[in-house]
Amino acid sequence: MSNVRLSVVVAGVIVSLALSGCAAVVGPAHLSKAVPSSTPAIDRFAVPDLGAKPAPAAPLTDAEAETARLAEADRQWADLVALHPSAVRPTVDLIAYGTGTPLFAASVQCMKQAGYHAALSQEGNGWESSGPTVESGDIPEDQATAYAVASYVCSVQHSGRPEPPYTQDELRYVYRYLDEYLVPCWTHYGFTVRTSPPGLDAFLASHGAWFPQRSGSGSIGETEIDTACPARSPLREP
Repeated sequence: MSNVRLSVVVAGVIVSLALSGCAAVVGPAHLSKAVPSSTPAIDRFAVPDLGAKPAPAAPLTDAEAETARLAEADRQWADLVALHPSAVRPTVDLIAYGTGTPLFAASVQCMKQAGYHAALSQEGNGWESSGPTVESGDIPEDQATAYAVASYVCSVQHSGRPEPPYTQDELRYVYRYLDEYLVPCWTHYGFTVRTSPPGLDAFLASHGAWFPQRSGSGSIGETEIDTACPARSPLREP
């Protein structure tokens, strides 16, 4: 029986940085928060002065949040059936909104109850599951659909509360963060940036659709670069 390689699963499946014109589910767990780096201070890349953080949009009402949550569940399912056309969509209710490590821990417990190996990521900002063959990270092909559905169920049952999309002022701040900090930070550590930034007007018109991509290897590893150069801007962080 052939096996298919599984990729890391992150709780909340975690959409864009609330950049689009639609409300986004909280919790880009694959993106590091803007926290102090463990990289030696002598080699730190300084964050430039980006100006004051703009005020966020008003929180979504409960009804708006529910509409956004259901839309995100629909998007997740569409992505799933594109890879697993035989999948049958289950009825899934939200158990509770959550944030941070408790949210991810709930997803881990959900996957374990479904019979799969799962654990919090080392940084505690997401979760990983490798399927039933934990030693190799492989899962038998005939179980891949069942595994994908279980992942979907857990991400919908345990979700971050949707946030409103970024305002124009917030998008301007994000653009400065990406263009003036993140891209130079990556190149500082020797990585190649594969995408050039659009002009600010184009970025605003696309509701922040651009995000830089890096490639190659640098002076520090992948885990370290995500800590040294947080990909998520500090907007809406406590």
